Amino acid sequence: MGLVSQHIVGSESFFSKASGISGKLRRFAENFEVDEIVSIPGRSHWIWMQENAGGRHSIIKIRAKNWDTHVLVKELSRQLGISQKSIGFAGTKDKRAITTQHFSVRSPSEKVSSITLDNTEINFLHNSIKPIRLGNLVGNHFRIKVSKPKGGKDAIDKIFSELGGFFPNYFGVQRFGSIRPITHIVGE
Repeated sequence: MGLVSQHIVGSESFFSKASGISGKLRRFAENFEVDEIVSIPGRSHWIWMQENAGGRHSIIKIRAKNWDTHVLVKELSRQLGISQKSIGFAGTKDKRAITTQHFSVRSPSEKVSSITLDNTEINFLHNSIKPIRLGNLVGNHFRIKVSKPKGGKDAIDKIFSELGGFFPNYFGVQRFGSIRPITHIVGE
């Protein structure tokens, strides 16, 4: 992806002065993992995280491979015989990845425990009086493997050294897409 393409989606500069490493992202789902961060030790938590045996929302944690969040919700609703609106989640996740996210399901825990979906691990956590709503998370933790980078490990070490050992939460065409690169405008 050239600089002109990055500029189209509003990315006008880069964090590092080093040359890019190119490479390939997401050759396999295992190369892109996303886990929700739902709490920070010592800080208050979302109400849905509070266990309440009488709560009518089952809180589940799903680890999924190659599942789009909305397709996952549709399949959960079909298997449970409930409306998709009865299923809450904090944020959408990428399909071509291994993702871990939380859902609230307005359904008894016994019924939720019977769900079987290919390429998923589903764990019932507890019941809650409140559902999960969009935005009810601290953030996401990413593990991304870049295959075939230019310059190898030396180039990567140079960039990490320049950035103080951290990688910024930076996105551009890789996040917004190149087919219809106006998501950043639509979101305004």
